[in-house]
Amino acid sequence: MTLVSSFTIGTAADCDVCIHTDPHVSPRHARVTVDTDGNLWVEDLGSMHGTWLQLTASGGVGKVRVRSPRRMLLGDTLWLGRRTSIPWAANPSQDAGR
Repeated sequence: MTLVSSFTIGTAADCDVCIHTDPHVSPRHARVTVDTDGNLWVEDLGSMHGTWLQLTASGGVGKVRVRSPRRMLLGDTLWLGRRTSIPWAANPSQDAGR
């Protein structure tokens, strides 16, 4: 996997995506990386409450804890802790109104 770009998610001011509304999100909670093929990979950065993927794209049920970098598929949902979810849709307008 050759990395192209990445961004961090957490409550710290230096994160690329800051989430301040959930006490279960750690200062540097997770990193999402895009590889040269356009695949998204998620990894937990040692968060207190965990990073999870709901694998709806592959027909999976429930959530899988991310313990090492794991590929996200279109339609999967990234969970940070217990309450913060980030769906991955091809078009952000697909999730409007949810």
